Amino acid sequence: MRNRIVAFFLLLALLLGLSSCGKIQVEDTFTNGLKWGNTLATEQGDWIALRGEEDGKVGLVLYNKKKNDSRFLVEGDIYYIAMLGNKIFFKYLQGSELYCYDLAEKSYSELLSGVMAYQVHGNTVYYITDEHGAYVYTFDLTTGEGGQIDLKHTANAFWITDHGLYYHDDTKDLFIVKPFETDLESIIYRGVYEHCRDVVSLNGGADIAFLIDNSGTQQNTLCTYDAENAKITKHLSGSFTYFNVAGDRLITVNDHTIVSVDYANRKNYDWGSLEEYDYLQIMSDSLILYTGDKPTIQYYPEIK
Repeated sequence: MRNRIVAFFLLLALLLGLSSCGKIQVEDTFTNGLKWGNTLATEQGDWIALRGEEDGKVGLVLYNKKKNDSRFLVEGDIYYIAMLGNKIFFKYLQGSELYCYDLAEKSYSELLSGVMAYQVHGNTVYYITDEHGAYVYTFDLTTGEGGQIDLKHTANAFWITDHGLYYHDDTKDLFIVKPFETDLESIIYRGVYEHCRDVVSLNGGADIAFLIDNSGTQQNTLCTYDAENAKITKHLSGSFTYFNVAGDRLITVNDHTIVSVDYANRKNYDWGSLEEYDYLQIMSDSLILYTGDKPTIQYYPEIK
């Protein structure tokens, strides 16, 4: 476990929005697509872009865990945050516009309109609109050109990995993957009352982790998919809503208990309990817990 004193000052810096000197540079170009649950915070290397509060103002904050500093960027009712290189993408709670904040220019502007849900991956914005058509729109951040990926079914929700595009159709309860290199689509999971969501790649390959969401029972199941053997393994069921990948573990919070799932060895571990909170974000090394608009950080034990 990280030193508690260090964690306290990290938390203090986050809440007070300390101003860093000079121009912020995000050198890590890791692409972090938006996951279903990552609406108020997202991470890229040592950086976290999140909804925060400074002097009674709510808005977009950029925080560096290693350097222990942060900066308040944009005021407003912000959510749906993603990062790519020196750019931070976000939406306002009211409205369908997608905005892009340029850290080098220290300014932001509207990038796209009519966006219901989106992901940023491989220098491309993928998004769907309220129309729920059999396609996903694309926007190339380098050229500014738009396009679309045609699908066999209506995309009610979607997720992007290096391997392909995953989506489900609300009518057919299908969970389908469309690899980028072909037009082939295949059903990974066919539900009756369930939907699959929150697809995350494991080790950057075709193997994935995801949730089976059963709206009838309000119980979710955390699963992994072995692509080579076309095998689904169910690891944990409960009232949890979100999860994330931390090293070789899957992390979720079930009934205020942090659960670490060693999916390779099919073992689950209790990593401690949480106090009351209004909302949480599950990151790769920590939890961000919100009480109102004020976030706090709770780090995981060191993962070997």
